[in-house]
Amino acid sequence: MLTAGQPLTQTLREKAKRSAVLLVLMSPLYPNKSWCMDELGWFFEQASADGRGQDHCTVLLIQPLAEAAWPKLLRDERDKPVNYLNFADAETSLPVFIDDPDGPQLRRAVLKPFIEIKGKLVTLRKLFDARRRMTVAATQRPADRPVIYLDASPEESALWQQLKGDLREVAIVRPVSLAPTRSGVDPLDRDRQKERQLLFAESHALVLVHGSGGSWLEHAVATSYNDRQLLLQRQRNLPWAILDRVGQKPPIADDYDVPCVPARAEGWQHELLVTLGLANPDAEPAA
Repeated sequence: MLTAGQPLTQTLREKAKRSAVLLVLMSPLYPNKSWCMDELGWFFEQASADGRGQDHCTVLLIQPLAEAAWPKLLRDERDKPVNYLNFADAETSLPVFIDDPDGPQLRRAVLKPFIEIKGKLVTLRKLFDARRRMTVAATQRPADRPVIYLDASPEESALWQQLKGDLREVAIVRPVSLAPTRSGVDPLDRDRQKERQLLFAESHALVLVHGSGGSWLEHAVATSYNDRQLLLQRQRNLPWAILDRVGQKPPIADDYDVPCVPARAEGWQHELLVTLGLANPDAEPAA
């Protein structure tokens, strides 16, 4: 709605660009009116910028118009007039039912473009809502944490869960749950090796928990050493370390030259990442 005192050109341009759908009442006068052509151009200028097109313009032909006189912006790729709703009376060359504007026939005729425009507005609403959701500032945490495969004796599941929670702020810790011990399984078994290779393939490092004086750690270090050799053959180095909760470096660490990190002092998480080569030793530990 225009009000007195508004600059006409600027106002029409802004209203045309802010319109979701353009309704054109096509007649022989329309292509010859500069204001009509300006509005059409302003609308499509904005429409093309935000991904809309001719399908967001509804054309009602209210008087017969020669094909050659149709505006260029309302022609298709074959240079033919775009699809339109015909409201022109062939006998009188006037809009249909103009002599009975309050009659039911005109209301029924207007219902079709009303439904069409409403459908376009609903589709546009969904489109713009989807775009708005895509542009909302991301709330997801960036991929700034390394992936650590944390292994421990199945008998120390509670300790493993505790350490996994302690590492959560600085690393993504796998697996989801500890695998049960497979007694009697040959560590050189090809199927077992393939299974472990898949477990380590998506990890940046391997950490073995020293939580008791049992034999699990010795077996885990020997088996993991063999797994790391196989990965090296594929040009993949898997850093490893022992996370010590006992307070005494296990002898197996020296035998296989495994770095050992005490997990009791404050800030051990950062020290572990530094030992694995996954953090800058000069960086401040995460709070």
